[in-house]
Amino acid sequence: MLTRNTTMDYRSKIASSFQLIGCIVLLLTASLSVFADSRPRAAKSTMTSNAVKPNLIIIFIDDLGYGDIGPFSPRINYTPHLDRMASEGRKFTNFYVASSVCTPSRAAIMTGCYPVRVDMLYNQTRPPLPHASVLWPGDPKGLNPEEITIAQVLKDRGYATACIGKWHLGDQPPFLPTQQGFDEFFGIPNGHDMGRGAKPYLLPPPMVKNETVIEELDREDFGGLTKRYTEYALDFIQRNAEQPFFIYLPHNMVHGPHAASPAFLNKTGRGLYADTVAEIDWSVGQILHRLVELGMDERTLVLFTSDNGGGHFKKMRVRNASNAPFSGGKATAAEGGFRAPTIVWWPKTIKAGSTTDLMASVIDLLPTFASLAGEAFKARVPIDGIDVSSLFRQELPQSSPRNTFAFYGYFNAEDQYRENNEILLHAVREAHWKYYPKPTRFLRVGSDEYLEIPQGALYNLNADPGEINNLAKQHPEVSDRLKALSHSFARELGDEGHVGSGVRKAGLVKDGKPINYSASGP
Repeated sequence: MLTRNTTMDYRSKIASSFQLIGCIVLLLTASLSVFADSRPRAAKSTMTSNAVKPNLIIIFIDDLGYGDIGPFSPRINYTPHLDRMASEGRKFTNFYVASSVCTPSRAAIMTGCYPVRVDMLYNQTRPPLPHASVLWPGDPKGLNPEEITIAQVLKDRGYATACIGKWHLGDQPPFLPTQQGFDEFFGIPNGHDMGRGAKPYLLPPPMVKNETVIEELDREDFGGLTKRYTEYALDFIQRNAEQPFFIYLPHNMVHGPHAASPAFLNKTGRGLYADTVAEIDWSVGQILHRLVELGMDERTLVLFTSDNGGGHFKKMRVRNASNAPFSGGKATAAEGGFRAPTIVWWPKTIKAGSTTDLMASVIDLLPTFASLAGEAFKARVPIDGIDVSSLFRQELPQSSPRNTFAFYGYFNAEDQYRENNEILLHAVREAHWKYYPKPTRFLRVGSDEYLEIPQGALYNLNADPGEINNLAKQHPEVSDRLKALSHSFARELGDEGHVGSGVRKAGLVKDGKPINYSASGP
């Protein structure tokens, strides 16, 4: 093999012997080829490819109502940073989560699947665990580690990954974020409210770093959570400024018990719930400021949304959240339960101050982020997500890649729970039409009046976002088409207790205990 000294020797001979020019040219060509092949190209290639990969941040709020922030409600005047985010980014007014309760919604964002497909609609029912649609401390069930998560997809593409906040997909060791594609985890494995009523353990919520419990939280004071999560996120951004990163920031707030740090208590003059929203807004502002400060704003996509709608049902003593203009809310199949206030910020890539009513969902984020990271996702098992990266560009397409959506669960919140865990397909959507294959009910927007939804009800969501006027009789051909669509979903994903052909099993351990359980007692 030629070395650089050998090459210089040949170059010196050029001056004295033109007859050797042809030979030397051939030798130099071979030499450069050898040098190129022997360079450590992997490092250079990684640097080049990483330079064009956008950083990706998902800010996932808990139980935030559609009308609880300024960009989606003119009555709100205490979310200036979200207002700025919307003015510099894009509002999505037809963006869906895949469940209107915590655990299933989070399973969907992680896997790109309807939660029913990955067997995460319910906990592993066993007395005395209540509320079967979410996991509780010590639940033996969790997100199957065999599932490919959005974090793993991005980690495989060279991203540093962190989950900061409320996980709620299993507190057993095989189910924790660090076993699901995240390099780091800082947060609570379940809901912070579960320390009060998580029988039979009644343990305080644990704060976990990676897989280690670092403290147990005061069950009466969660005011520091939002600030701590924000500080950890800012530190992670700083530490990973030289490589692409993915941050999944699922806040515990604004789920009850509501709490804010001292700087935000009584700040809004509208009560504690509004104060928690204001602190969430501050957190968003801190992250956007840090990105601008580090010169990373134009290569960072930030998506803000909620895990489901705010609570809006009769048995609630106080209803703080507003899901207007939609009826219903958390734990219902109404638009107020599934449609989330969503903003995407990516300076110079997304058109500032734009709004889209094109449909998209959290289940689309996995294939979309894979595409934005430079490589289309090739699923080894079926997923439900669609690449909607065309919606995250300067100019919008004429139509969304997503045209249908399914509303799965076993609720409703209005005391309609079944005694046994059953897969229930509550509704389907195609374009602007929504169809209910089975009866249900939820509160009318801004009212204590129930909307009784009969079997076969049909609504035009463009004209009637509150789902007030049943048009089934006027449009029987649409009803028939959407009824057939519901049967198609039922065959693959299940309904009325029937397990569909496309459903995979969740993870399961024997004799689960809370991560901070001690045999010696609390």
